[in-house]
Amino acid sequence: VETASRPDVRLDPVVLDRAIAYSQGEMLMLDELLTTRARLRNLAIFPIQTFDLAARPDGKFDLSLHVKERHGWGANKWEGLLTTFGGVVGQTVTPQYYNIHGTATNLVGSYRWDSEKRRAGLILSGPLRRSPKWRYVLAGGWRNENWDVRNFSSAPIATVGSLNMQRSAIGAGVQAVENGKWSWGTGVEVSRRDYRS
Repeated sequence: VETASRPDVRLDPVVLDRAIAYSQGEMLMLDELLTTRARLRNLAIFPIQTFDLAARPDGKFDLSLHVKERHGWGANKWEGLLTTFGGVVGQTVTPQYYNIHGTATNLVGSYRWDSEKRRAGLILSGPLRRSPKWRYVLAGGWRNENWDVRNFSSAPIATVGSLNMQRSAIGAGVQAVENGKWSWGTGVEVSRRDYRS
């Protein structure tokens, strides 16, 4: 690869450079390309990424990386409104804010106010120490749901009781991209459940 152009994005240039595993002026190896794709996916702000190779008369190639970047509420106010309020028919809102201050830190929430199935949750995630290889995830959630218990073995199907389930949980995790073929993750969750009839 003679030249390797990088996309014009709002992401911190240090984080973007650390995500790209290949170097300008060197031979492009498949493993480097796959590692770059995996690291860009791990940032969770590039839903679309393409690599274009263009041949040069001297027998070398120019490599261009093109991405679609998620930032803020979305590409425009309509995308932000649709993403946040697209589930209002189902009594759910899902606000999402991506790439906070160009750091690939994302905040995704959800709130459902259905009287039978109330739920709220929040997930914060981002690269650990500005490294696209590592990603932390912090999450919290609460549920208060009413369920019918039915007997499906008889006809007609009869309701034999009801159940109220309340659950609250917090969790944390880490995801790591070792290379383009291998990644791993670990996490912990503490939760409390309460069942009432």
